[in-house]
This record gives sequence, C-alpha cells and structure tokens, in this order.
Amino acid sequence: MEIHFNSVSLLPSFFLLLVIFVRKTKKSNQRLPPGSWKLAIIGSIHHLIGALPHHVLRNLSKKYGPIMHLKLGEIDAVVVSSPHMAKQVLKVHDLSFAARPELIASDIVFYRQKDILFAKYGDYWKQMRKICISELLGAKMVKSFSLIRQDEVHDLVASIRSTPNVVVNVSEKVLRVTCSVICRLAFGKVWDDGDNLLMLMREVLALSGGFDVADFFPSWTLLHEIGGMRSRLKRMHKKFDVILEKIIHEHKENRANGKEGNSEFGGEDLIDVLLRVMEKNGELRFPITNDSVKAIVLDFFFEGTETSSVILQWALSELMKNPNMMAKAQTENDLNDNDVEELKYLKLVINETLRLHPASPLLGLRQCREATEIDGYTIPLNSQVDVNGWVIARDSESWDDPETFMPERFEKEFSNVVYPLAQLLYHFDWKLPYGQRPEDLDMTETLGISATRKNDLHLIAISHDLKCPWKLPIIGSMHHLIGVLPHHVLRNLSKKYGPIMHLKLGEIDTVVVSSAHMAKQVLKVHDLCFAARPELMSSDIVFYNQNDIVFAKYGDYWKQMRKICISELLSAKMVKSFSLIRQDEVHDLVASIRSTPNVVVNISEKILRLTSSVICRSAFGKVWDDRDNLLMLMREVLSLSGGFDVADLFPSWTLLHGIGGMRNRLKSLHQKIDVILEKIIHEHKENRANGKKGNSEFGGEDLIDVLLRVMENGELQFPITNDSVKAVVLDLFFGGTETSSVIIQWALSELMKNPKVMAKAQAEVRRVCKGKKDLNDNVVEELKYLKLVINETLRLHPASPLLGLRQCREETKIDGYTIPLKSQVVVNGWAIARDPESWDDPEAFVPERFEKNSVDFNGNHFQYIPFGAGSRMCPGMHFGLANVVYPLAQLLYHFDWKLPYGQQPEDLDMTETLGISATRKNDLNLIAISYD
Repeated sequence: MEIHFNSVSLLPSFFLLLVIFVRKTKKSNQRLPPGSWKLAIIGSIHHLIGALPHHVLRNLSKKYGPIMHLKLGEIDAVVVSSPHMAKQVLKVHDLSFAARPELIASDIVFYRQKDILFAKYGDYWKQMRKICISELLGAKMVKSFSLIRQDEVHDLVASIRSTPNVVVNVSEKVLRVTCSVICRLAFGKVWDDGDNLLMLMREVLALSGGFDVADFFPSWTLLHEIGGMRSRLKRMHKKFDVILEKIIHEHKENRANGKEGNSEFGGEDLIDVLLRVMEKNGELRFPITNDSVKAIVLDFFFEGTETSSVILQWALSELMKNPNMMAKAQTENDLNDNDVEELKYLKLVINETLRLHPASPLLGLRQCREATEIDGYTIPLNSQVDVNGWVIARDSESWDDPETFMPERFEKEFSNVVYPLAQLLYHFDWKLPYGQRPEDLDMTETLGISATRKNDLHLIAISHDLKCPWKLPIIGSMHHLIGVLPHHVLRNLSKKYGPIMHLKLGEIDTVVVSSAHMAKQVLKVHDLCFAARPELMSSDIVFYNQNDIVFAKYGDYWKQMRKICISELLSAKMVKSFSLIRQDEVHDLVASIRSTPNVVVNISEKILRLTSSVICRSAFGKVWDDRDNLLMLMREVLSLSGGFDVADLFPSWTLLHGIGGMRNRLKSLHQKIDVILEKIIHEHKENRANGKKGNSEFGGEDLIDVLLRVMENGELQFPITNDSVKAVVLDLFFGGTETSSVIIQWALSELMKNPKVMAKAQAEVRRVCKGKKDLNDNVVEELKYLKLVINETLRLHPASPLLGLRQCREETKIDGYTIPLKSQVVVNGWAIARDPESWDDPEAFVPERFEKNSVDFNGNHFQYIPFGAGSRMCPGMHFGLANVVYPLAQLLYHFDWKLPYGQQPEDLDMTETLGISATRKNDLNLIAISYD
C-alpha cells in the first residue's frame, strides 16, 4: 500500500495533537538514511498532505538521495527510489522486509489480515501463498477462465457499438467489465449484488488510500476514533460481509448437493477451489475459515478489478495522446486468448504503460522485521519501507527519454488487459470529444491506492459494423450475383466491404468470409457453431433428404456416417486397394490417346470419363452398362445444383416454390439415378446372400460392399438403409468424379500456359520413371515437383471455390460481429488463396512457392484450404488426390502436348464456368504427340 493520506480525516487530528501534546524525540546513535526537515509531533507528514505521494517523494529523493528516512508521526518510514536500493530491499534483504505493517484499513477490511496481500509474515502467509500459486492462479486455472474474459469483452464491444459515435465514459465501462470478470471468476456468475459490490469496493478503495491517526500514532489510543475513518470502514465491511457470506453459503449448499463446480462453464470458480481446500483442513497447519475465504476473495476483487482497469485506461489514454502508436497497434487483429500471443506490438504498449503508469506506484508497503543495514544506513526495526516503483521506472539512469511513451523500447502477460484492449482497438476507431487534440488530453493522476486517472476517460467510439453492399427491396443483394461467377464478384465486393460482409439473399442472411483470419474463426475457433448445412432444395431431393455425409444435418447421424466414411470407406488402406483400378483405367486412357496420334483430343471429355470409370469400379465393382447414362445424369444434376431455387431464397413464399421448374427437373433426374442405384445395390445384396462377400474386380470389397457390411451391424445408433447407401455413393460419385477431373484439367491448362513449368514437370516424370516397366503409386511418391504443380493448381483453381455452404447453429460473435442464428456462411476459399496478404504475386502460377513452405492443404493453414477445414472438411481428399497425381504423371510421361490451331500459350482461354465446381467453361482441346 502506498503512502497516501485522507487529509480531511487527518488535519483535525494533527491540530489537536499540536495543541495538546509535546513529545521529546530520543537521540540515537544509529546512522539513519538522510531525510527531509521535520516538524514537532507530525514529523515529515506535512510534505505529503494533499500531494501525489510518488511525485513528491521523487522530488525529495532528488535532494536527499535514493534512500531516505521520513518520520510519519511515531512511525519510521524509509523510501527507496533507485533500482540498486530496490534490489537491496526486495532481493538481497527480502526476508528482512517481508512483513506488512498492521494498518487500520487492512485490519478491518481483510478480516484481521487473513488474506494474502496484507497477512503477517509467517507460516500462515506461506501456506495461503502456496495455495494461491498452486490452486487459485495456476496456468491451467487462469486459462480455464478465458471464455469468461471473451464473453465479457464481447458484451463490452456490443455495448459501445449500440450507441455509435457518441461520447463514451471508457473509464466506467472498463471498470465494470473488469469487475464482472472478477465476479464470475470468483463467484461463478455476476451476482444480483454485483453493482452494490462494485460501489462498496470503490468507497473502500477511496478510504483505504489513506492512513488513519491510529496508523501514525498507534500509542495515542484516545484519538483513534477521530476522523471517522474506522467507523466508516467497519460499516462498509459489514455490508461486504453479508454479500460474501450469502455467496459462500450457496456454494456450500451446491457442494453438499453434489455440484462440485459453480463456474458457468462447468469447472470450479475461486470460491469452489477454496472450499475444496477447506475440506482438507485436517491436512493444513492453519485451518481455512469462512473469514479466510472472504479475505482472499477480496484480495482478488480489489487487486484484479482496480489493477486491470487502471492499466487499460492509461494504455488507451497514452494511445489517444500518441496517434501514430494507436495506428500501429490497431493493425494487429487476432482476438482470442490463443491468438493474443501474436499481438507483439500491443504487448509493448502495455509494457510501456506499466512503466509510466504502474497500478501501484509505491508497490506494497513493507515493514522491517529486524534492524537491517543497507549501504551503511541502518533501517530500524518496525520501520515501514516504501519502494517508489513509479520513480524508478522514470529514472534517467535506467531509461532513455524516460518521460516519453515509447513502446519500441521493449522490443527485444496480462490476460485481463491484452485481450480487452485488443478488442477495443480492433472494433473501434477512437476520437477525443469536444474538439480536443491529443496534446490536450488530461493525464493527471488521482490520490488513491492505485494511481488511476483523476478524471474519467471520455472518448467517442466509431464502430466497425459488418458492412453490406447496397440492397434492393425484396431481393436484397441478389442482383450483385446474377449472371456472374460468384467467387469473383464476392472477392471484388470484399475489397470494398471487408473480409467479413453481410448479404441479404432474398429472405436469407448470408455472411461471406474472404480472409485467412476470418476463415479460421469460422472453420476452427467457432467450428461447431458453423458445422450445420442449410436445407437446400437440391440437396434434399438429390441426397435422399440429406441422408448422405456432405449435406447431412449436423448431429449424431452425421457423426456416425462421417466416422464410417473415414474409418471404412476412405481409409488409407481402402484408397490404396483401388490402385489397380486407377492403373488399369489410366492405361486405357493412354492407349486411347495413342490410337489417334497428332490429332486434336478433347482432354476434358477423356479425363471426366476416366475419373467416372475409376469411381464406378471403386464403388460398384465394375463399369456398369448404365455408366454413360449415369454420367450424363450426374452432369445435368451438377449443372442444376449450381444455383439457388426460389424455395432456397424465399422459404416462406410457398406459393412460388414451383416457379422455374427446377424442383420438377431435379426430381425427374433423381428418379432415373435412383433406378440405376437400386439395381446395383440389389445385385450386391444377392451376391452377398450367395456367399460372395466382395464384388471388386480384384477380389476385395467395393464401396457398396463396405456399406452393406456395415448395414448388417446391429450395433449402430442409426440403422443404415438403402437410401443411406445411395446418398453416400452419390457423395463419392459427385465429389470424386468432378473434383479429380477439374484438378487434372486445370493442372494441364496451367502447364500449357507455362511452358517452362511443363518442361520441368515432364523432365522430372521422365527421369524418375525411366527404365521402369510400370508406373505405380510408389514411383509417383518420388515426383516432388509434380506435387508442387498440383498444390499450385489447387491454390489457383480449387474444385469448390466457395467451399461447402455452412449454416450458423447458434448466434455467434466473430471479432465482435454478431452472426445471426441460421445465417448461411460462405467461405471464399478461391479469394483467400489469391490474397496478396498471404501470397507473393498471387495471380501467377508458381509451383516453386511450395518448395520450402510448410503450408499444406490439410486444413491447418487457413490461407490455403482447397478442401476446407474443421469438422466439415472434405473426408474424400486423399481418395480424390490419388485419382489426380497418377493420371497426370502418365499423361506427362507418355506425351508431349501442343495447343491446336496455332494457338500460343498466352492465347489459351482460362475462363471458368458457373456451377458448384469451377471447371473450365470450354473443354480443353490439345494435340498429343507420343513420346515413347
């Protein structure tokens, strides 16, 4: 506690003392530190009345040195004002100065010093400090409270945003949010008495900032009630006590009823921890009582609330006074407790704020436990020792330009400070009100335990609302998207309206995400909040009321089917078992192209036929007679499903749902597909009934065999039906056929457009494969450069540019923006992969960018997510890629390729088509010249 005085209560006392008493000072042979001149009776007190103690003590130290002696009434006080002297007190002679003086405020407020901060030095203090470090403030416990911090700060942001562009009392709001955080950490929730508790706390802090007559003249007992401070503290303490007793009683009742944790998020709050420790009283040397619990909770309440609030206010004040530093700090944008670690400059700002504005300028008041000698000066027994941390941090011997706010000086943690400050800087621009300029901002401190601002900080917050392109009545933002490639126009809109923007598509709220940071928020940080799929007419009809995996509703059925897919259908072993099918089909492709040398080949058509044949044989065991029909139907369905129907955009307008004919056409196509699939499943079931467990051409199971085997399992929570089998097979057919085909076509297109890259890729393939009779999957693993080509193709041409449409399962806040329940969320993976913030020369095809780069497509690097990320990430990624690398390697090995009709590489049309997958608008036609 600092040396700070309640002058109203002290002055009458001093007047009486001067009139009534005459005391003779005793001479001493001790060599005390030098000190200022003294008056009779009151000693050095007159120097400090009405002034900021840490300021006046700095001025005195300039005259009397870095260690000086003051006589405060009957009390010897020693003030330390340099790093060297602080080291002597706080390290070299730490145990000699480890006691706290008995002050009236700490005695009353903290239950006769049963807390930790003001407890007498001894075994009780050691026990309670150990409990605090190991149980209350361990790293695990602090981390467990991160959700509370985030929740309260989100509310703070929403509160400021609700009244845009008006003057905000930031001091009041920051104090309230830090108080709420501490309440919820300590008590498990914000209690109904929270406002009362906050008011009492502020009154106690104001009173406790000074010393009473009893603190300066402990032997003059007749005067101890003069000033009324003792009686006022007792009165407020009783009010505190009633609230805390009520809270502890409720916690004890909950524990008696089997509820071990009262925290809102399921764990223990601080009172739970202390009560759990209390139940082990038989093992403790000093049993914990209710008074101990209340005293420690008050430690947290006073220190946590006031300290965090003071730092936040001063940090914002200094940033307002230094606009260049404000701008630099606001460029850092990560906003959860994990990502806060990345806010390097903001931490420098807080370090510098703590240097210039320490929450407790005079640190904690200490008492000398034994006469101690420091640098030749004797510190008498029971002397009070103050370390002026404020002046030490402004010492020109230790700091260059010490009065200047310069965060960069620390370039070589504070969870309740960094996170709220980051949020405030991110979500708002700040202005001084009433035409003030930065240099006009009042930076005066107040008298008190903590050196907070004398006047509240008032600022104008300018909100960054979720922006939206202009809308028309009824259709909203739909006109922006008609007749254009959605991922292109959405990127253009995001350049104007930001990396997260709102569109109104008919009746549907749609949020579009166009940056790696925002994608991470949706696909990782809040993954489960966005794990649902919207119910679209096409997915409902085509996939048997969403009985598949890709479009299934989020829930236990989806979890069950996804698990079956990963562990049974598309496991590494299963994918590898299909390698002979891939090799056989690619062999036929090469033979087909070779049979018509030096003529124009429709590569798009041949590649689509290849991938569909691989999927057919992997799923059904052979290429069925209806394959061509199935392929034609699939392409029609894909073409129709690439858009939204009236029913998707205006779900309440039921009378219009049949307009356009899309529903009827999809139903007609679906019935035809269903007949083919039912026929295939029926034959598989007959074969299994006749003892043939595997229908694959190479003796094992095909994908339908696997699903039928799982269907026979009676242990599933959700029995698999024929509709489930057909829906999952269609997932694989649509996803595997279209995705693999699109990637191969774009890879060949980019290679034709970039002859040097083509030459390098072909040289690698022909070098690795030279002398080998067959190219198998093991050989393909050696094709390092070809894999870079495929990585770069996936970056520029992801098969699903807008990833999979998601739906918000619950109202969710992302970076302070509220995403409404059931909003559709679009992640523009295509735009993110071309973002110049993440990629150098992003529009250029440069496979080498991946050569010494740890970025991959497994969903961990959000600047590159061609297959999505999180719980809805594409489960067939490896299956699809296996059908890309091998065919592409074979085509590069066996043929040299030329553009037809005298085209030059720069003439090659790279236009995309409208649809779910962004394939080429025009088929890729090339001339194949046989190499071998």
